Amino acid sequence: MEESYHKFEKEFQDQIDILEPQSDDQLDEIFREYKSQALKLFKKIAVGDDMQGKFVEDLKKKIKKKYDMLKADNTRNVEHSWQAFLSNLYTSIE
Repeated sequence: MEESYHKFEKEFQDQIDILEPQSDDQLDEIFREYKSQALKLFKKIAVGDDMQGKFVEDLKKKIKKKYDMLKADNTRNVEHSWQAFLSNLYTSIE
């Protein structure tokens, strides 16, 4: 589970860093893609029926928690970008 989560975390964070800030739709699309990859990797390497049930749910919860944190960061970055943009416009007018 940890290998799948760390792969998700690294690749999702790298993608966010490259394109930051971005719209919620873009962020959701990227999230779904990397979540799907992480779950496929986990299911590929997991052994046993019980391993997949409980651990898949744990993995989904960890991924969702990370997503929520990155989404909040992205929202703050969008707000800061808009504030900077509007500040530049305002000073240009004066």
